[in-house]
Amino acid sequence: MSNPPGPYPQGNPPYPNGQQPPYPQGQPQNPQQSAYGSGQQGPYPQNPQGPYQGAPSAQPTSAYPTQTYATTGQPTPTSPYAQTAPPAKKPRSRGRVIGWIAAAVVVLLLVAGGIVGSVVGTQANAPEREVEEYLNALIAGDAEDALAVSNAEAGDADVLLTDDVYGDTDDRISGYEVGEAEISGDTAEVPVEITQGDESYDATFTLEKAGKAFVVFDTWSLQAPELGVVTYSVSGPEDTAVTVSGVDTTGVAAADGAVALPALPGTYTVALAGESEYLAAEPLTVTVLGFGADAATSVNAAGEESTALTVTLTDAAVTAGEEAVEAYIDTCAASTDFRPEGCPFTAQGETPGYEYTNCVWTLDPRPTFTIGEYDDGEWPVSTDSSGSASLECDVRDPGSGATGTATAGPMGVDVGGAITAFGEDGATYAP
Repeated sequence: MSNPPGPYPQGNPPYPNGQQPPYPQGQPQNPQQSAYGSGQQGPYPQNPQGPYQGAPSAQPTSAYPTQTYATTGQPTPTSPYAQTAPPAKKPRSRGRVIGWIAAAVVVLLLVAGGIVGSVVGTQANAPEREVEEYLNALIAGDAEDALAVSNAEAGDADVLLTDDVYGDTDDRISGYEVGEAEISGDTAEVPVEITQGDESYDATFTLEKAGKAFVVFDTWSLQAPELGVVTYSVSGPEDTAVTVSGVDTTGVAAADGAVALPALPGTYTVALAGESEYLAAEPLTVTVLGFGADAATSVNAAGEESTALTVTLTDAAVTAGEEAVEAYIDTCAASTDFRPEGCPFTAQGETPGYEYTNCVWTLDPRPTFTIGEYDDGEWPVSTDSSGSASLECDVRDPGSGATGTATAGPMGVDVGGAITAFGEDGATYAP
């Protein structure tokens, strides 16, 4: 009987380079010196022929069976070295450990993020931030933004609280240092040291709670601080147009003869509007240092504190006024009446029934005078030195036909009255 076919061609396993199997004759030459070492038994200690269970007359050609499957009816042999190993320890799951670590990190990050978020949220909504935003707007000349931050609404008199005006205003706030807010209930007070021009001063801003941000953080609303006020009155005609830092304030109603304009910190100039041929006024300089009713200081050109814009006459106006007075005198002198109406001289003592003709007034000398400063709606005229007037008339007695010359004077001549207006035709004089 032949060997059962194995998995290798020709019934033998292949060996490279022509090498022989460990048991070239199908068994070791010396069972005591096998491939398992000196003194060691081979894998089949009771049968040097190995576990082959084929027919008795046939032996395998190798120490290893060439048939990978057991012969029909025979059990599959087990290795004589097989031992039952103790159960291996189940390795700890690295994934679970990493998961716990990741979870811990997430918790730490959430806690840290919550702390940081709380700090950032609190800082972003702190009352100091509102004050800083307000002051930054003032530094930048953004009056309208400042009004918005302070929740103030502009009125008719707030002509100075615009970006166009405040952006060009000199001596605005240039720096500040915010202190720590003092919070009491729903109110917070923030102290600030402010730098303006060459001056430094302290100010306190008040805020009220306005609600919540993200349901957690208190928000604050800045209460509009009391502003300084640029105040002026005009010592001049009622219709005098005035500008403050270039803004026409004609449309702002005066109260008790004065115009009051709320103003942010800075320096403002009060002056006549445009150029006038007849009227002039030295401008007022108003410095608003900080906030509050006492923040504004107004001085005139001489450096004296004053809120009155005094309108004076130009040289052309003075000349026009003098010409008006002289014209009046001339009109009176040209009269042929004994008592020229509205004139500063008059004659008395006519003889009833006589006829007076060719009456002539002579002024020698003429009076001199001065046009004074504006007062109560006019520029008063006062006499410096009196003049002298004389009258000479032809006289006739109708009863006798006799004729002669009648005279009156000399008499003093003074002028008064005032210059009441100026226009295209010059000055208007009211004696």
